[in-house]
Amino acid sequence: SIEMESELFTIIISESELSCPDGFSPNGDGINDVYRIEYKSIIKLEAAIFNRWGQKIHTMNLENVDNGWDGRRGGDYVKDGVYFINLKAVGSDGVEYKIKKAINVLKGFKETEETDV
Repeated sequence: SIEMESELFTIIISESELSCPDGFSPNGDGINDVYRIEYKSIIKLEAAIFNRWGQKIHTMNLENVDNGWDGRRGGDYVKDGVYFINLKAVGSDGVEYKIKKAINVLKGFKETEETDV
């Protein structure tokens, strides 16, 4: 007689989540220096950041999204101003995300302004 072992697999599909911040301040003060996309249970992600003339200045996918965007293009920091993110993603639960929004880059902004007395 042949004995067969059966294993029970439980597949849990958790609810996906995705959010993109409205801005960041890449000024090296350790606070909000990198633009990070917050996500959970995402299986596909393509994102591009453009300047106001429609030039693509940064792209992100699942392989590099955790690095975020440090506010540079080709080694140099971009100028302060409004940039745009165009993001498409799919969650493990089948939810599709399409986000197009403005990103404010405020390099000159410091969380605590020090004044000379």
